[in-house]
Amino acid sequence: MNPLPFLPARVALSLLTATALAMGITASVQASARTASAAPPVVGTWNATFNDHGRLNPVLMLFHADGTLLMSGVNGDGTSLTLGQWRAAQNGAVAFEARILGAEKGRYVGQIHLRGSATPNGNRLIGTLGGEAVEPGGKVLFAWKGEAIKAFRVAPTAGQ
Repeated sequence: MNPLPFLPARVALSLLTATALAMGITASVQASARTASAAPPVVGTWNATFNDHGRLNPVLMLFHADGTLLMSGVNGDGTSLTLGQWRAAQNGAVAFEARILGAEKGRYVGQIHLRGSATPNGNRLIGTLGGEAVEPGGKVLFAWKGEAIKAFRVAPTAGQ
């Protein structure tokens, strides 16, 4: 018996098939979106140490899922806020670039340009960092590379 007496059986069967197919596609798309939106392993807050002329300085590194990188640290001159971005690299690593504004007695004196890479492994992050100090006119004052980054996760990412 046709539950929809005003529709021919073939039309009703076609509608039921199309509805079932649409529901299956929707469920598949939703599952794919959940999988695709899983945060990369580096996303989260990391408690790191950087070597500053022989002194180990604490630095908090915050990798956001949108590619934003924030770092806050303490060095011989006080505290700093570093802003940058990161992107996925090969083998689960990330590459990043960031900038620190430099000031002395309230006067802008240039920027530190940072570049590095790091690989998360569970609750550990290992990598290297380099960069250069640049005065306001663009002249590079000094540069370095190969500084070791060692960090431990402060807080798990959402869903862990």
